[in-house]
Amino acid sequence: MEEKQDLFVVRMKRIAGQVEGLIKMYQAQRPCEEIIQQLLAVKSAFSKAAVALLKEKACRQLRGKNKEEIARIIDGILKVK
Repeated sequence: MEEKQDLFVVRMKRIAGQVEGLIKMYQAQRPCEEIIQQLLAVKSAFSKAAVALLKEKACRQLRGKNKEEIARIIDGILKVK
């Protein structure tokens, strides 16, 4: 479990770095398209982190179940919006 938490912290620190970069881009008055592209990258990174955390928590709470099946079910649920 400790490894999963470490991976989550690494993801969050990477996202924090991306956000700092976005602030610098905005302050430097970089083109809107470049800023939006980076905003979308941050959004995607947050989504992936959320899915990874959800899968890890579900797998931990459903011990004894097939982890691949749990991950597949969660993926299916998250695709329905």
